[in-house]
Amino acid sequence: MTNQAELIAHNRRRWLTCGLILVAAILAFWLRIIPWRNFVDSTGSYLFYGPDSYDHLRRITLGLEEFPRIPMFDSYYGYPVGTGFIWSPFFDYVITCATLLSGGGTGTAHLIGFWVSPVLGGATVAVLYLATARLFGRLPAVVAAFFLAFLPGHIVYTFASELDHHCVEPLLALAVLMSVSSLKTTDGSAAGRIPPWLLAAIFFVAALMLWRGSVIFWGMAVGGVLLQTFVLTRTKSEDTSPLGRQGAFTCLSAALMLVPLCLIFGGSGGSGIKFNIVSWFHVILLLCSAAVIYLLSRRSPHGISLKVTISALVTATILLATIGREFVSGIFSGLAVVGRGDPWLDSISELRSMLFPSGSFDLMHSLETLSLAYWLFPLIFWKIYKSWRESKDLQAAVFLVWSLSLWIMPLFRERYVHLAALPVAMAAGYAARAIHQILANRINRASAVAVSGILLLLFISPASSFLMNLKNVMLPRQEITDLPDALRYLRENTPVTSYYSNPTKTPEYGVLSEWGLGAYICYQAQRPTVATNFGWETHGLYESVSFLTASDPQFALDLLSRNRVRYLLLSDISASLPNFRKIALQEKSPYKVEISKSGFKPLATIYYRLYIQDGSAFKVGDADLPALSGYRLVHETASGNIDPVVGNVSHYKIFEKVPGALIVGAVSPSSRVFLQASFKSSSGRVLTYTDWVDAEKDGQYSFRMPYSTTGNNGDLVPVGSCTISTGTRRFTVDVSESEVMAGSRINQKQ
Repeated sequence: MTNQAELIAHNRRRWLTCGLILVAAILAFWLRIIPWRNFVDSTGSYLFYGPDSYDHLRRITLGLEEFPRIPMFDSYYGYPVGTGFIWSPFFDYVITCATLLSGGGTGTAHLIGFWVSPVLGGATVAVLYLATARLFGRLPAVVAAFFLAFLPGHIVYTFASELDHHCVEPLLALAVLMSVSSLKTTDGSAAGRIPPWLLAAIFFVAALMLWRGSVIFWGMAVGGVLLQTFVLTRTKSEDTSPLGRQGAFTCLSAALMLVPLCLIFGGSGGSGIKFNIVSWFHVILLLCSAAVIYLLSRRSPHGISLKVTISALVTATILLATIGREFVSGIFSGLAVVGRGDPWLDSISELRSMLFPSGSFDLMHSLETLSLAYWLFPLIFWKIYKSWRESKDLQAAVFLVWSLSLWIMPLFRERYVHLAALPVAMAAGYAARAIHQILANRINRASAVAVSGILLLLFISPASSFLMNLKNVMLPRQEITDLPDALRYLRENTPVTSYYSNPTKTPEYGVLSEWGLGAYICYQAQRPTVATNFGWETHGLYESVSFLTASDPQFALDLLSRNRVRYLLLSDISASLPNFRKIALQEKSPYKVEISKSGFKPLATIYYRLYIQDGSAFKVGDADLPALSGYRLVHETASGNIDPVVGNVSHYKIFEKVPGALIVGAVSPSSRVFLQASFKSSSGRVLTYTDWVDAEKDGQYSFRMPYSTTGNNGDLVPVGSCTISTGTRRFTVDVSESEVMAGSRINQKQ
């Protein structure tokens, strides 16, 4: 009877636990979808968060067109060069497959993409329970699951509308932790089960194909195995050969699985041995890891044997002689994203330190993002470390390396807060058990539970303002109304470009903008974009920042011509101009020499002269800047910001690069000649385009006029003829659209 009663009680606890974890997962899902209505426009269409979401939608919909092939090249990205295979394909491919299995098209892809992040956020809570339960037991695991559900650091990357592989990264981290922790430290295996080393190898490869940054998970796993092997060997407490073989088999098997993938994808951006999505770099890295694990496991307690030493030296010599330089370069390329300063990376808010989110130290931000438990983690880590030193348990060794690595990463890049949320939640669970055990010896059980719960609420209390504001999370107003309007104009009022659904050939022209708008231009406007959110990994970043920060009009026009740019989509990036110039002056920039010829004068940049001054002539200090006559404004959005000099400036402006009609005439020698023409935009603003030039000694003058005065210029309607004046003399001239586009010569009659 006693055994039966215990079994009943055990089943009750198990079902209660399952129920609690289900509640935690549902709660996590619900918190992440609270603001979803804010991401639906007036037509019922989904609005996605940020450029990365539209980048993924582009690859998902291309996958629908090319299924079962994985899209390997996109001529619409990094125009006119195009962009090869520099992204991990499985995340997008899985959504493509799910869309096809649902019998849908683009609309179904949008539906799945909109909700996938909160669904995986809830799933992460359940998997975190499993991982924590294996390490610390059922109570800490339940607490960790609920803690993660509420952590803003995890919520911000798993919102509805945020279609990005960020939502799957915590699952990958947990999968690698659990699989490597299952490696056997003794000989023998369970019949009928997948060997732990093979399962770990599968997760290694799957993680890489879902997120290329998963190499850091490999490092954590290998580091945990090496730590365990080193300590066991040094203390002579256990034979490390079985663990060494299991660890080596994991890395070796993963390397062999990557070989066919390297052969498949190697010709599309992943070739060579440099860091990329999948390349021989990864194969060599895994082979080296396998060798190190195996050699260390063969180390005797008295030191490394002569045979092992010679083998290691020979292997290292061969590797360094054949692939050393590129291999080391590949490692640093990957580490750059995590910690190295870079002006492009630093321009991305999520790639700043969690402690310096706005450039200045802000401790409260870390508390609001990852709770007080983040800063209590080192204390809990030390407690677990001391326990491991006594038990020599592999799971604890792997957890120590894994958790400390994830905990440190947001100190370099805030982009990793959702990964740091995992060890923080697990530490909160561990702390809850420790507090409960201490209190249980002093007060009754109910009181101990209550006090433990209150302390946990205090841990997470800094996140309360974030949680209460969830219903107000939304896109900036201009991204809801103005940006879709500008993109709609490009899509419906500019010449259609070829190969959008099969981007293997180069389209007719491209659109230049700051890199953050590239994915929108490609997916929503359906036009090729020069700059993309891949930054310096592909063509376009240096072209964009060099154009925007240049002060030489001819250099800017030549740059656009070389890149076959016809339209510009400009937005308010005034605050980013100094950083953009730093990017343009990087050693890798092909335009460094040209940009460095002149000092940085923000008011003299091509960006300022177009976006703020609409290309008109204006005065900067003592300098007279003539008009930028190779561009005309064709569309501007209705709302904008107030500039202290010119007044209202639209959030988004679209310019067209045109030859411009050449107006020539004669006046008094060396006199100043003025050109003026007015136009009314769709926003209701009257734009007065002005230019000036000093006549030659023989009285000859010329203007390039980019606007038609007899027909519309995109949305701009002419208000009268073009006026040319000098002194008391005044002339009028009309310019046709054909003359603007052909660069025709117009002789001004006196």
